[in-house]
Amino acid sequence: MGVGDYFIDCLTSDIASLKFFAGIHPIYFGLYKINSKRFPFAVYYDVKENFVRVGAVIDMRKEPGTIVARLKQL
Repeated sequence: MGVGDYFIDCLTSDIASLKFFAGIHPIYFGLYKINSKRFPFAVYYDVKENFVRVGAVIDMRKEPGTIVARLKQL
């Protein structure tokens, strides 16, 4: 198992945790935000009725302006 596999496993686990914890995270730009536990990435999502929609998984090392521009596209 390489670092890439570990990265995917960690992000998949973070997203899977939304099954239990969706809606408790802070809201930024109209979306909930959960930070990855192991990598400098954030998952932005919204909750509609009983469904969680992941809008973006963003590398938080990017310039803030790039992150904001990406989130405004959602």
